[in-house]
Amino acid sequence: MSRRQAVVSKLGDHAQLDAIVQASDQGRRRYEKHFGWLESFRERLQTTYVPMVKMTYSAEKQVQHEGLHRESVRQWLASQSALPKSDQHARKYRARVLRYLLHKGGTHARNMAVVSVLLVDGKASRSGGRKNAKK
Repeated sequence: MSRRQAVVSKLGDHAQLDAIVQASDQGRRRYEKHFGWLESFRERLQTTYVPMVKMTYSAEKQVQHEGLHRESVRQWLASQSALPKSDQHARKYRARVLRYLLHKGGTHARNMAVVSVLLVDGKASRSGGRKNAKK
């Protein structure tokens, strides 16, 4: 059974099938008209920016769950995958995240972690005190 026949057997009427195919084609053309230009960036998005976004999310998640402490860098690095040597943008970004974790985590023990909001882009970060700190 051909693919078209299989679809026809599920949908029944040829008029419905033709309408669905026509709508699908219109949707594809409309998508390509508005977002087709992104196709030229596909490789760069996949090799550079997707890893950078994943780095940010993993650092944010770690800080939200554990706060910042002297083991933050080691833990974060252990959770990261290798970057291609040719990708200097992602490597520079990773270095920025590492500097942030080192600077903010400092010498705080894990049970006295600094609780912060992580904003890697250099904009204001806000410390909320220390975990388990005596009042």
